[in-house]
Order: sequence, then structure tokens, then C-alpha cells
Amino acid sequence: MSTVVTILKNDAATLMYHPDTKIVHHVFHKGAHGKQFHEVLDAGLEVLQEFQATKWLSDDRLAGTLLQEDRDWIFNDWFPRVVAEGWKYWAWVLPRQVDSIKNAQETAHMWRPYGLKVMYFSYPEPALLWLAKQD
Repeated sequence: MSTVVTILKNDAATLMYHPDTKIVHHVFHKGAHGKQFHEVLDAGLEVLQEFQATKWLSDDRLAGTLLQEDRDWIFNDWFPRVVAEGWKYWAWVLPRQVDSIKNAQETAHMWRPYGLKVMYFSYPEPALLWLAKQD
């Protein structure tokens, strides 16, 4: 059985690390915005840096719609930092709202030119299996 280390847990999200497969893994329990949202992604970036991980699982089924200011922060601040640290594989369990799915697809399309391989999933189990098989 694999070990899972909980890095951060609050009412909006749980951030974990799978040391056996070097996967950073977040689960949003509800919509998070602003500081709370940034905290989860920045903590994941720190884990990615510390363990030289290249894989990230985003379980965003319950995340809700992302606010424009949080999208701007991702694109202009967080994404350049996480890519510079070697992020290569992203398994994305998509949110259930139709507008969120469209935004997710647009986001992944924008990030592919940076060398990020993105796969979409409906559930986390197959996403973990896919990530575990990546280099």
C-alpha cells in the first residue's frame, strides 16, 4: 500500500504528497478563492520543489468556478514558477460545472506549449495510475 503524506488541510482543500510515485495531489472540497486558493497551490509548489517531483494531480470535481483574479494569478504568477521547477505531468479531475470544464480545457491548451502533458479524468484513481506510469 502506498504512503500518502498530508501537507495541508483546511475547509476548502486537502494537499497531499505520494512519495512512492512523487505525485503532488490536491483535492478541493469546495470553491476556494484568493488567499485560501493561493495557499494550496503555493504549498504544492513547495512540495514539488523540495522533492523534485514532476507530477501533479488536481481533483477539482467540487472546486466550482474560478474567479478571474485567481485565473490571472495562476497564469501570471504561479504557472511560470511551477513550470520553472520542472512540472511535466498533470492529471486533472475536472470540475462538474460546464463552464468550469470549458475553462479547464482552455487552460490546458494554453499550457501545452510549455511542455506540460495534460490528461483529463472523471475520477482520481485512474489519474493516479496514469501519473504513476509517467517518467
